[in-house]
Amino acid sequence: MKKKILFSLLSFFFLQESFAQFTFGAKAGVNLANIEVQEFNSQNRTGFHAGFLAEITFGKRLYFSTEVLYSSQGFKDVENSTENESSREFATELGYLQSPFLLKYRIIEGLNIQAGPQMGLLISAITRGPDSKQDDKYLYSDFDYGMTFGLGYKFYQGLFVQGRYNWGLGTIYEKDKLPQAGNEENARNRVIQFSIGYMF
Repeated sequence: MKKKILFSLLSFFFLQESFAQFTFGAKAGVNLANIEVQEFNSQNRTGFHAGFLAEITFGKRLYFSTEVLYSSQGFKDVENSTENESSREFATELGYLQSPFLLKYRIIEGLNIQAGPQMGLLISAITRGPDSKQDDKYLYSDFDYGMTFGLGYKFYQGLFVQGRYNWGLGTIYEKDKLPQAGNEENARNRVIQFSIGYMF
């Protein structure tokens, strides 16, 4: 009986090894970033992301992928003056080290859908105005988390492209650090990503 159990376990292990394939790659791309908060009319900020990924293939259709990325996010805010009818634009850049953990499913040859959780560590928070630059990292939460949804297409020879939507669930501000209580304390990241990469 013990021999049968051992044989079954070994058979399962080698079967898994035969179906699982490990690959590594690199990717980079463009971010269209903003925040979602009530009664705050922020604008999109264009940033970038770049990093590395590892992918495990199970069978012909199922993949698991994890990544380590630097992602430049944030938002823009325009302040209008009623006195001289002028406006000033401020851009806040939030730099995160991010790790998404994704399940991917191949629909047809080359095309896959992907979804999973994502965690982020805040590296920097810089606000730039027309004649100013300020480090605002103390205002923001050190950690961020959310969900990621997207599509990917793999070409031959290792090249791939991806499009994703990152839906932040964690609030980005430290509530006790804000100058005054308001809707900003419930602000969350919203990011659209377009990537190109290569699997080695």
